Amino acid sequence: MVLAFTGFSMSQGVLDGPLAWVAATAGSMAGAHLLYAAGALVFDDRLQDLAGKRWFVLFTGRPAPGERFFDRHGS
Repeated sequence: MVLAFTGFSMSQGVLDGPLAWVAATAGSMAGAHLLYAAGALVFDDRLQDLAGKRWFVLFTGRPAPGERFFDRHGS
């Protein structure tokens, strides 16, 4: 949503394109690092416990494709 409004603002001449690109990239990288850190703190056992909760709708309960890959090919 934010990037859609950013694009509109750029088309109207309100925002500078390169500056908006740098800000969007920095925000994306910061968010990715934050989510990686959160994932590193929540170990697999805790994630499996959360997957059993009814309110935890972001996880289907099946093994993640990455987990299957490492089970098949090793670390």
